[in-house]
Amino acid sequence: MISIKQNFFNLKEFSVSDFKNLTHLQLKFDNQQIGNQEASNLGSLLQFCINLKDLCITLKSNLIEDKGISDLTFSFQLFESLTTLVLQLNYNKIGSQGASNLGINLSKIRNLNYLDINLRSNNINENAIKGLFQGLELCKNLSALVINLSYNKINPVGAAYLGKGLANIKNLIHSDIDLSYCNINQQGASDFGFELGKCINLKTLILDLSGGQNLISDTGTSCLCSGLSNCLNLTILKLDLRSNKINSKGILDIGNKLKNALHLSFLQVVLINNPIHNDEKRVFSKKILKFLRLVKKQIKFY
Repeated sequence: MISIKQNFFNLKEFSVSDFKNLTHLQLKFDNQQIGNQEASNLGSLLQFCINLKDLCITLKSNLIEDKGISDLTFSFQLFESLTTLVLQLNYNKIGSQGASNLGINLSKIRNLNYLDINLRSNNINENAIKGLFQGLELCKNLSALVINLSYNKINPVGAAYLGKGLANIKNLIHSDIDLSYCNINQQGASDFGFELGKCINLKTLILDLSGGQNLISDTGTSCLCSGLSNCLNLTILKLDLRSNKINSKGILDIGNKLKNALHLSFLQVVLINNPIHNDEKRVFSKKILKFLRLVKKQIKFY
């Protein structure tokens, strides 16, 4: 089949186009007052795009609620050839039911390999995380997941659900997770790290736990890194912990725990705006330098 690509920048333009044979489709409908009805209409149009291999839908800053995202993604079960999906849904009004239905609909894309989903600043809580990942766990071919959940009320229970959900995606190799400003405390970081340690095939992890609404202290940091050290195949780790409550014991435990990650070759740790003394920073930096297997390391205190 000949590869056919096309981009559209408003719903009306897309609705009157000849889109049925497209294999690569990008819809960029940011800030267009799209609500539930318009999202449902878009879903009805997409059901005819059965040849899609790559789909990118950008719906930033609209008015989509649970019903809208459910109707929009219902037709995804028809996309038998789809391997790459990008959903930019940040700054909408999606909550628990919408996230659960989104997970169910995503689970029906049998060949999905790469998923990038942005739910920043919606109404996502722990129940939404649980429902979403009950669907994603069924994506048997999913190997790369990028998910932005920042500025939602994930809370410690949601963090545990998230870690458990990631561990249940058996073929996951690469993951980029943004949990900044999500009300995650040391218990949440501990539970998340414990569950994440079960991701035995994970090779690359980019994890953002920054932000003043996260209150991760020494104990949470230690348990998080202890879990990460159990990711047996982890080779690349980027960890952003800026603006938390990490002190001397926490940063020393980062070094002590991660030295057990035997295949780690690239490490980046961001610790800006934590209450860490200069002497402790020097000790930590020296400890990291002793990780001889590291090909590249970046430690940021400022």
